[in-house]
Amino acid sequence: MTNKQKRNCMILVVVLILLLGIYGVVQLVTSQNEKKQEEKEQATLSTVVDANVDNITEFSYQVDDITYTYKKDGEEWICTNDTSIDLDESQIETLLSNLSGVTTDTVFTDYESLEDYGLTAPENTITVTEEGTKTTLYLGEYNGMLQKYYLKAEGKDEIYMLDGTLWSAFAVTPDSMEQEVEETESTESTESTESNETTESTEKDPEGTE
Repeated sequence: MTNKQKRNCMILVVVLILLLGIYGVVQLVTSQNEKKQEEKEQATLSTVVDANVDNITEFSYQVDDITYTYKKDGEEWICTNDTSIDLDESQIETLLSNLSGVTTDTVFTDYESLEDYGLTAPENTITVTEEGTKTTLYLGEYNGMLQKYYLKAEGKDEIYMLDGTLWSAFAVTPDSMEQEVEETESTESTESTESNETTESTEKDPEGTE
């Protein structure tokens, strides 16, 4: 290899090292900027409600002007409107999980009337009791332009804007969360009935029909 070739190789190596260094710096700066942006966004988020599902002992909401109330009895949930309904605990937990970690970046503190946000006659009122502390949420009307809903918590002046998660989640009736009867139980019951009918038939005609 000639001296010129060696010199060119060294130049290429130096250029490559410089490019790698520049790439590393760009990646570092980008990562830091993204982290700062994320921290900024988190700092501007306001917590609407953050319930611990395991600590909730009672809750209620409205569907078609009917208030449904649920209470925890030991490890099971019952609907006080109809205690005969065998509720699916997993569905109840999924429903209540919608009240955990609810945040928003849109908050109104300067407003004239709650009526402008549909909060004087809320579309739904959700109450949740957690370790003896009751929280009431008033769900207002839909803003078609922003495609979000208004919400206000009792005892707070702020009006929040949220997506429709709470509105759709708390629009279920108790019977829609009823525990499904396992198919095996139904099959066993059918087989037992058929067996009894066969036994009774045999007892009536032990010699069979000729």
